Amino acid sequence: MILCCCFVIVTASTHMNASGACNLRAVHLVTDPELDEATEQNVAEAIRRAGEIIDELKDTSHKVKALRHELKTNVSEYRRNVIKNELRHEFEAALMQAGIPRGVWIPFAISSAHTTVKEIHFVVAMPEASIVIYFRCDTDEAVDELHNMVTSGFMPRVFHEIIKFLTRTSVALYIYITSNELGVQSLTFTSDRGLLFNRELLLSLKLK
Repeated sequence: MILCCCFVIVTASTHMNASGACNLRAVHLVTDPELDEATEQNVAEAIRRAGEIIDELKDTSHKVKALRHELKTNVSEYRRNVIKNELRHEFEAALMQAGIPRGVWIPFAISSAHTTVKEIHFVVAMPEASIVIYFRCDTDEAVDELHNMVTSGFMPRVFHEIIKFLTRTSVALYIYITSNELGVQSLTFTSDRGLLFNRELLLSLKLK
């Protein structure tokens, strides 16, 4: 079975940051063919549990709290990358110790370290006729970075690996981004051969 997933970023909350921008975004993983309900719930639960473990570590680990505090200072780009790698190692250790499968904790730790540095925070994952992952963005720059994570192929590769591992399928990903103001902004297609752009498919998509 070939699995297709669409990543949609939409404005999903009335929470505002200092500039008045909504700071909650929903990333929808829409599969074609659709996952059965049990599989969809299992994937959402695995992502949700991994996210909760990372959140708890941020609150309880003195090292992680110290690294996050350092990020709020005027650190160099080199030091920021060092911090990101240290966070990744801490996240990997916590997820592995909690029994999260290797096929989930490796990509999720990489993604979580990147989002933490960029002030993007996992909120929850749940099945809602698709798998929906909510992220809180602390700044306008974080909102932009979340979009960049999708369009660059970073986030598609992360969830490509997680879904492929959990469902044991050959995964292809269709990714498109929307907002209330701009509608569909871009589309990419990810297969095992890499990241491609498909404008014709973008034009044919109808948002539900």
